[in-house]
Amino acid sequence: MRLLSRLIGVAAVALLAGTIWGQTSGEIAGDVRDPSGSVITGADVKAVNKGTGAERSAMTNDAGLLLI
Repeated sequence: MRLLSRLIGVAAVALLAGTIWGQTSGEIAGDVRDPSGSVITGADVKAVNKGTGAERSAMTNDAGLLLI
């Protein structure tokens, strides 16, 4: 019975490990448009994490799309 309890405990810790550390990556996708709705090609876009100060940049493509 003690072995089963320990195995259940180890399994629970292993399954919750990802939840404990949380999300460490992600992506931002979208397009850039002017007030008339036309796409803007070659626009520089910067995303800043205010908590860590981390910055990522991207430039829109010929269709005005970006992926950070």
